[in-house]
Amino acid sequence: MLLAIDTSAGTSVAVVAAGRVLAHADEPGTRRHAEAIGILLRQVLREAGVTPAIASHDAIAYGHAERVLVVTDARRREVAWSVYDPEVTRLEGPELCERDGFDVIEAAHPGVTVLAPPTVSAASLGLVAELLLTAGRPLGPEEPLYLRPPDAIPRAVAP
Repeated sequence: MLLAIDTSAGTSVAVVAAGRVLAHADEPGTRRHAEAIGILLRQVLREAGVTPAIASHDAIAYGHAERVLVVTDARRREVAWSVYDPEVTRLEGPELCERDGFDVIEAAHPGVTVLAPPTVSAASLGLVAELLLTAGRPLGPEEPLYLRPPDAIPRAVAP
């Protein structure tokens, strides 16, 4: 199964598998990519019966031969953290904590390598998904993983 996205002329999103289009949606406007892409992604994933389920921390933990403590900037003077074993199995987290309090989390995991990259690699997300699927393991929880509610609140659209 493949999620295809194109924003070269408007915004187009599709889910395809085994030579068939399972779901497809377009937004012709060329100035609304940022607004349209999230809406179209949710639409085609729902139509195709696909649930997004790979956590960003999984991609960071991928490829390490030892237990790791992944930490990422969660803004608002907070960090998100998770602990993984070498098979990319999440043992703890993800959780939020104040940036100034992360030393307590780190101290609770002595000898564990801390990974704190500035970005999350989409390539690593794909590789960890492939690893999990090949091993017959679930990609993640059924529901999207949000550590806090979004700041933006969608406006009601007039009929």
